[in-house]
Amino acid sequence: MKNTKSIQTPTSFLHCSIQAIIILLSLLWLGLLFDKNRVLSYAIVFASGWFTWTFIEYAIHRFLMHELVLPGKKDKLFNHHDHHKFPQHLKVNFFHRSLSICALILSSVFAWFKGGAYPMAAGFISGFATYNLIHYILHQRFGKHILPKTQRAHILHHSKRPHHGYSFSTTFWDWLFNTLPPKEDVISDKMIEKYFSKEKSTNINRISSTKILTKKTSVLLVGTLILTSSCVPVFSDLQSARTLGSGGVEATPYYTNTANEISHLGLNFGVGVSEGVDIRGKIDHNWYGNSEDGEKYTILGIGPKISLVPNRLSLFVPFGRALGQEQNQTWETHPTLFYTQPLIPDILELTIAPKYLKYMCEDCGGSFATNLSLAYGKNLNHSALRLEYGRVLAGGSVGQLSIGYSFNLNRGKGR
Repeated sequence: MKNTKSIQTPTSFLHCSIQAIIILLSLLWLGLLFDKNRVLSYAIVFASGWFTWTFIEYAIHRFLMHELVLPGKKDKLFNHHDHHKFPQHLKVNFFHRSLSICALILSSVFAWFKGGAYPMAAGFISGFATYNLIHYILHQRFGKHILPKTQRAHILHHSKRPHHGYSFSTTFWDWLFNTLPPKEDVISDKMIEKYFSKEKSTNINRISSTKILTKKTSVLLVGTLILTSSCVPVFSDLQSARTLGSGGVEATPYYTNTANEISHLGLNFGVGVSEGVDIRGKIDHNWYGNSEDGEKYTILGIGPKISLVPNRLSLFVPFGRALGQEQNQTWETHPTLFYTQPLIPDILELTIAPKYLKYMCEDCGGSFATNLSLAYGKNLNHSALRLEYGRVLAGGSVGQLSIGYSFNLNRGKGR
């Protein structure tokens, strides 16, 4: 009798990544080479984005969910072991799939008009959208009529070949990296019964963490669409929806740079006045790196931040003005809504912050803007390294990138 025990393939993450990068860059280069043929160029660049997603899909499934998760160790981020025990318990529902399809359509249309490398981003988003649908199909009995080879590999992956059949959208990467299940493998009736069983997990941790992942991807898609359709810089936030608690004090020194040669060096600070209310402020020194006259100015701002949903949603209404800048002597207000989505609870989180920039003068208008940021730390209630990108939804300039480090000078009550 043949030994059906899964055998780990020798290819490493680095080995797989190098091959994938060569293939994907070649495909992107080919698309840009045919830039005079708009339809062909769009199709090839779009395909390069889609293939990029399919490799990331393969790599996450293989290297994060299987090979880098130690046997017996609880998988807090993915709970993928639970999905293998209960294959039909999928937490990506109709709403999430619909949102993905909407993102696919909007990004594809936008990329058609923008051209260049934008179709690659649209292809990447389409890859995620189709993954959501394909994974659902693979777990339905009718899937054998639509994707027979892929479903066969997935059933074997869930049974006796957990180290084979990592792909969902295409078997190309499994073929390239020699992780396709052997052709001689036979799927038994018992394997089919288990695979299509409607038994559901009662693991509450799995349900909550899977919701985090599905909501996280939705936020990423919305943030991607907002940022790729915007054009000019916005003042950095470098904070999340969290509040400090009564008596809490936080400081965030940071550096910001924009492509139009403006550098910012500043300090954000916050003081908790009650359980759900902070006073937040900033001092931001700006200078033009290549300016002949060396123009410099300072931005001062302060305002209340109110928690609407603890640690997840808050409203910040700062007021401020630039000092030492002749062309901008008016007060401004930037009402900002923070939505924070945990990726790994209290360790890694994503924040999207839409806002309205209002110039407080008689003939001045305003504009919408957004920031998208990541925060990482051993305990985000104590300190965090923050990386943020921001743009205004108007034409005329470029975005800005910020990096900062938040730390508590005094912990608030209950924190």
